[in-house]
Amino acid sequence: MSMVQASAKPYSSRHYKKILNASDDEIRVIWGKAKQMCRENRIERKITENQHKDPHNTLFLSSDILNAADFTFTPFVQRRGMGDSGNLLLAVNKYDSTQRYIVKHAFCDCAANEYIYSKIAQAIGLKMPDVKLFYLENPLDNTLFDTEYIVGIEYLNIVEKHPSAKTRETSRNPDDYYKFNTLYELFLESDRFETALADDGYIYRFDTTAAFLFNDNLILAMSTSFNPLDITQYAERVVPGQWSVSKLDAMMKRLIERNGEDKAEILLDPLYWLKLVPKSYIDRFLETLCYFYPDSVGDYYRRFLFEMQESLERYTELISENSISNVKFFEGILY
Repeated sequence: MSMVQASAKPYSSRHYKKILNASDDEIRVIWGKAKQMCRENRIERKITENQHKDPHNTLFLSSDILNAADFTFTPFVQRRGMGDSGNLLLAVNKYDSTQRYIVKHAFCDCAANEYIYSKIAQAIGLKMPDVKLFYLENPLDNTLFDTEYIVGIEYLNIVEKHPSAKTRETSRNPDDYYKFNTLYELFLESDRFETALADDGYIYRFDTTAAFLFNDNLILAMSTSFNPLDITQYAERVVPGQWSVSKLDAMMKRLIERNGEDKAEILLDPLYWLKLVPKSYIDRFLETLCYFYPDSVGDYYRRFLFEMQESLERYTELISENSISNVKFFEGILY
């Protein structure tokens, strides 16, 4: 069992079913009330935390924040069912119907992970749907959304889901597919790797909720009144060593074996660009995120991303110092 699973295990409906010896219906009621209490705790704490912040620096200036009052929300049904992100909604701007977003709101991790993934991927030139965070004027009175963390992913007209190799190679950004493979590994994702071809001819990555070792249960564990999880301690346990030289070397070997030696340079490219993303840029979008999430969550992502950048700096320096072909390097010359 991974450290993430071990940390989150006590904060689940299955856990309460076991200790209470209750029926499934009873557990659903108990679990629903427990989640509502956690949600109220989070909102009240966040209101207090935001009191020292100037909303004009974030809420009214960031183009990443949308006012939910400016949109209509209707159920959005996926062909394959509800999926891993819960019930989705389609948000349409009341004043500009061309502005549409697929909305995730059922779990606490979706907004943070989707938003951060998009900001980082776009910063290094990859095609990602724009991701926005929805602001609620009265979050405690909300009945439409399952959580207060509401994320909108730009609505795209999809031509082909999971495009074939032929489709990818004839797209306007064929290299992005391979670079997304690298990001999947670096961001420690645990769900399916999903891409799609949109009608603009570009390959896009989508459904990036299961990333960064940050999940819904962590937020629930942080939200309890009794013995809440300290996410700083969690970060100290799970982040260090995730991008050691040996792990990065093994990662690149896997990617090359899966995609071919002729793609080695393309697969390597994100490592060089990610280490160059300015820390000031990361700080800015984390400041936006933390208008909604606890400030300690922003500190967690900062620790994750900065440590990854430092590791990539060391790794790419070793590649340059060895002055050898990347493929040979990834076959284990550093071992």
